[in-house]
Parts: sequence; C-alpha cells; structure tokens
Amino acid sequence: MKSSDKICIGMVTDGKINGQLAIDLIHIARHKTQKLDQMVQVANVGLTTRSRNVVVKNFLDEVTTPWLLMIDSDERLPMETFFKLVDAAHDKDRPIVSGLVFAAFFDNLDNLRAVPTIYRMTDDKGLQPIDDYPIDTLIEV
Repeated sequence: MKSSDKICIGMVTDGKINGQLAIDLIHIARHKTQKLDQMVQVANVGLTTRSRNVVVKNFLDEVTTPWLLMIDSDERLPMETFFKLVDAAHDKDRPIVSGLVFAAFFDNLDNLRAVPTIYRMTDDKGLQPIDDYPIDTLIEV
C-alpha cells in the first residue's frame, strides 16, 4: 500500500457498535486522519455473509478509495493492529490481508475454548483450527 493511499472502512452492523471499537476508530482517525477516507455501513440482514457481500458491492460501486478494511461492529481494531494490516497490504503481492479473529469452539460439552478462525484440512477430522500459527507473522491461507 502506498503511503498516499486512502482506506475506506466497511462495517456490517446490527445497529450497535462495540464501544471499544468506536474508541479504536477514534484513535486511528486522530493519529492518521489522512489514511481514512470514508465509511460504508450495512445493516446485517440476518445472513452475515450476504451483508459482507453488500459492503463489498457498495465499496466497488460507490467509493473511489483504493482499499477496503472490513470489520464487524462487534470486533476490535486497536491502532497497532490497524497499522500492521495497512503496512502488510500490497497491491500486487498481498492485495488481501486479514487479521486473526477468534471464535468459540467446543472440544466437548465441558470445554469451550477460543480458537483462531483459520483451518487446515485433515484426513480423519476434516477442518481443524490451526492453533500453532506463528505470532505477528503473515501466513498464506
């Protein structure tokens, strides 16, 4: 990403935004206002993947900013993470970059654990979360 490139933030929301995310966005805007261009918000219509597709369609149809940073309204975007994502993006080598998001996963009825939402296919168990990912490192998925 060129230092002069602007970023549009796209968000799927159910009408509420996590308070900490709002604070994160304010910190980012105050620190590097010239990076942020505009925001595209779409109400969640019940099927999150459909709503995310609408965010992308609106971005492509209505925004001239070259980069989209998409986030759900219940996630976090600390300034350090924002800049890691921005610095990692490259129009040719890495046009799509994602931060790691965690989900709840039941190993059994008594063991709920947070797992990264990156998976590998195994022969015996199908898709399994990748728990041994390298910290602060880009990996191809």
